[in-house]
Amino acid sequence: MFGITKQDSLIVKGLKLSVFFTIFLTPIVFSTKHIYFFTTPKYVLMSFLGSICLVLLVFHLLETKFLIDKKIKFFLCLSVVFIFWLFLSSFFGADFTTSIWSNFGRHTGFLTYFYGFVLFFASIFVFNKETLYAPLKALTLGGALAALSVYFSPALLNVDLLFSNSSGNGGTFGNTTYAGIFLAFS
Repeated sequence: MFGITKQDSLIVKGLKLSVFFTIFLTPIVFSTKHIYFFTTPKYVLMSFLGSICLVLLVFHLLETKFLIDKKIKFFLCLSVVFIFWLFLSSFFGADFTTSIWSNFGRHTGFLTYFYGFVLFFASIFVFNKETLYAPLKALTLGGALAALSVYFSPALLNVDLLFSNSSGNGGTFGNTTYAGIFLAFS
């Protein structure tokens, strides 16, 4: 289910599990104990699992001695240049702290994009043609649960749940636009 094979090292197994649970849990995680029910827990989960993936990815690259395909090396170099450019624009921008962290309710700063790139690269390096369906299963399961949360909203099934009443008919996304985009792509 997680795309783990017998030949995988412990580091690759950890990377696969981290990517799987990030993809699966991000659409459905929320907390009613925060001012922002939906964005803050998603960001904390993504940054926590992204940090784990970053450490495991560095160990994986050291373990394989950077033996990767030339196309992937080129793409990796372009992405590192892009991340460096994002960091420079954040550093020299109008407000450094907002550019790096963003504001508390949005989480659209440099670190969000950085962890997104880390998760993307981790999935490129550890999943192959045979195990590619594991992240797709995670997306499907998370999408199905998120879709159910949208259907439980007051506009449709009117299930009286605190997060459902607070989400503005957006389910665990908290925003109808994000929920609609996610449902369209999943």
